[in-house]
Amino acid sequence: MLVIHKLVENLTLAILIAAIFPIPSHAQKNILVTIPPEKYFVEQIAGNLVNVSSIIPAGIDPHTYEPKPSDLMKLKKADLFIAVGTLEFERKWLPKFKKMFPGLRFISLFEGISLTNLKNKDLMAPEGFDPHIWLSPPLVVLESRVIYDNLCKLLKEQKTLEQKYKAWINRLITLDNILMHKLSNYKGNIFLSYHPAWRYFAKSYGLVQLSIEIDGKKPGPRRLAAIASKIKLNQISTIFVHTSSPPLVAKKLATTMKLEIEIINPLDYNWEENMKKVAELILKSFGKTD
Repeated sequence: MLVIHKLVENLTLAILIAAIFPIPSHAQKNILVTIPPEKYFVEQIAGNLVNVSSIIPAGIDPHTYEPKPSDLMKLKKADLFIAVGTLEFERKWLPKFKKMFPGLRFISLFEGISLTNLKNKDLMAPEGFDPHIWLSPPLVVLESRVIYDNLCKLLKEQKTLEQKYKAWINRLITLDNILMHKLSNYKGNIFLSYHPAWRYFAKSYGLVQLSIEIDGKKPGPRRLAAIASKIKLNQISTIFVHTSSPPLVAKKLATTMKLEIEIINPLDYNWEENMKKVAELILKSFGKTD
């Protein structure tokens, strides 16, 4: 409660400042998103028609991030908030944001695609609920439609917006085809990831993600033993981590099983290049380079 009280106090001060120095009516629309990849998506669709900001900065763990007064200023200025709709941060903070900013429109990419395109069985895995819906190009095609439809309601430049949206969808389809071509010969192959972020990516291209972490929890001795057996059985050579400071469990496993450690960041802003990089690193872990 103390954090919320401080946030409200800072917001009150910010509103007083804004009253003295009002935002010009001709200013670009401000779009607020939760994570950097979403920022990338909106910018590809809208270009310079909007200003886009991410609540969670690049390189910051969404599980531990706490909003700052500057984030409240972003919320105050925002014309639209586009949430992923699956993140723990959003479950904790969006209800509070909605109460503090009743005039701000909030949309969820997950709600926009889940009813017709994702079933309960798609969302659940042995690792628990999978929130990483932005890490599959086919899913991003669907999410981009949600973004586009809501930007159309906000912006007057409909023709320009439509052109940019179509160009972006063409790029997504091209990327999907490239990844499908690269990975099509390795269907059923297993790659090892400490954090279970890549299930949707794996499912899109017929791969299997073996993860160490389960629902945000470290593995116990029994699970580690089972993972070690799978590593030997499938001749896995690489463990993928999401940070330059790998968890101690990952380091120990890499040492014990003689695994290479590679970083693939699920929150990388440059999403297109990141998808290509991830595919190349997974191929390399299979002993392939193309």
